[in-house]
Amino acid sequence: MGRADSPKDRGENKSTFEYIIVGAGIAGCKLFYHLTKVASCLLVDQSAPIFPYKKAKVVCFHSLPWLEELHLDSPTESVIPTQAHWKAIYASRNREVVVDGREFGQQLSVIINEYDARNWYLENSNFENGKLLWNSQCVNISRESANSQWSLTIKDNRKPQNSQNYLHPVVSTHTANCLILATGASGLKQSPSLQANLGFKTPALYNGISCTFTAPSEVLDRNIPMQYQFRLHPQISTTGMLFINRFRNFFNIGFVEQSDRPTMEAKFLRILSKYAPIQDFFKDVDKPPNHVTSEDFSFFPACKGRVQKFVKDGVALVGDAAGLLYPLYFEGIVGVGASTSILASILQEIFEKNLPYNATNLKPYQDQLHHTIVSKYMAAGDMSDELFFRFNEQPPFAIWDAYLQSIAEVKQVRKNIHHAYVCQDLAHYPIENDNWVGEQLFQRLSPAKKVTLLPKFVKFKLKHKY
Repeated sequence: MGRADSPKDRGENKSTFEYIIVGAGIAGCKLFYHLTKVASCLLVDQSAPIFPYKKAKVVCFHSLPWLEELHLDSPTESVIPTQAHWKAIYASRNREVVVDGREFGQQLSVIINEYDARNWYLENSNFENGKLLWNSQCVNISRESANSQWSLTIKDNRKPQNSQNYLHPVVSTHTANCLILATGASGLKQSPSLQANLGFKTPALYNGISCTFTAPSEVLDRNIPMQYQFRLHPQISTTGMLFINRFRNFFNIGFVEQSDRPTMEAKFLRILSKYAPIQDFFKDVDKPPNHVTSEDFSFFPACKGRVQKFVKDGVALVGDAAGLLYPLYFEGIVGVGASTSILASILQEIFEKNLPYNATNLKPYQDQLHHTIVSKYMAAGDMSDELFFRFNEQPPFAIWDAYLQSIAEVKQVRKNIHHAYVCQDLAHYPIENDNWVGEQLFQRLSPAKKVTLLPKFVKFKLKHKY
C-alpha cells in the first residue's frame, strides 16, 4: 500500500492523505492533533469554523489518563481553563442528595469548556501534515477493493459571493489509506448515515435541548451550590436527566428525550420559568428565563447504545460515533479520550511498519478499547441505564428515589459513587460496588414495590450474573 507522507495536491480539487477524519468535534480534533504528528491527515467537518462558545463538559478523574496532553489534573499546568468539581447533586421530583468529594478528600472531576479543548487541539496540530476543511460535507465514500484507497467526494457548502454559482457548488475528491468517522450523534442525522453506508450499526438517536446562562463567577458561587446536577423527573423526561453543568462564569441546563423540537422548546420554556427547584440559579444572570426565547436554545442530537464493531477494513469509529457514552447521563468524554488515544497509537504502529489498514491490523484498537473502558465501566453504565430507565417501571421512578435515599443514608454508597468518578483503572473497575449499591436501593423500596418489582430484580440479577 502506498503511503502519503505529506498532503499532496493533484490539482485544485483533488488531494491524497494517509488519513481522513470526518467530524471535528472533540474526538475529531483530538485525533487530528495526534495523527498530524505522524503522517498526512485531512479533517473534514460540515459546520462552519468554530468560534468561541460556552458548553461545559464534565471530565471525571477517570478520564484524565486519556487526556494527559491537556494536564487537567493541575490547575497551574492545565493548558486550558478548568473549574474544580467537588459537589454533585442527584435529584428527583421531591428529593435532592449530595455527593461531595471533600467527604473523601478528592474532587470528583474538573469542568472544562468544550470550545477551549477543541481549539487547543487544532492550534497545536501540525499543519505541515494536516489540512482542515470546514463547511464541507461528504456526499460519497467509495473504493475499488479492500486494499485500495478510500475516495471521498466532498461538497463545499459555503454560499459563494456570486449567487449564480450557488447551483454549482464546489465538489472535490480526496483519497486516503485509512478513514476515521468522528461524526458523533450529528452524523446519524444524515439518512442514511455514513456509518450505515459503510455497514456499521448505529446507536439509538435522541434529541437534546439546552440553554446557557452567564453571570460573574461570584454570582454563580452564591446561587449554585454544585458544579453538576442531574434530576430525574417524569414530567420532564423519561429518557434522560435534567442536567446542569456549571463552569466559571456560565452554566448549561438542558434535557434529552425523543420528542420533536417544538414540543421540547415549549416544555423547556415552562421549566426555565416555573420549575421551583432551579429558580434560584437564575438570580442576576445576564439574561433571565423570562427574557429567553426559543432562539436562545441549542437543539442537538444525542445518542445511546454502543456499536459492537468499531473497525472494518480501512475504517474505524471513535467517540460518540461508536456510541461510547456512559448511557445513564449521555456523557462521553472518557469514550472520546480513550478511543482517540488508543486508535492514534495503533495507527502510528501500522504506519511505521508499513502494514495495511485492514480489519485484522485495526482490531487491536477495538480489543484494547473493550478491555480498558467497555468490559467493566461501560457495562456498569448499561446496568444503571437498564435499572433506572428501562426497567418497565411506571413513573414516578421509585427505584431512582430509593437510590437517592441510599445515597443520603449510607456513607459507603457515597464512597462507591466517589470511586466511580476518580478510579483511573477502568479496566478493573469494581463492578461489585455497583451491585452492592443496587442491593441497598432495593432494601429501601416500599413493601408494595418490592413485591411488584422482585421478579424483575431476580431476572435482572440472573441476566447480569451477580
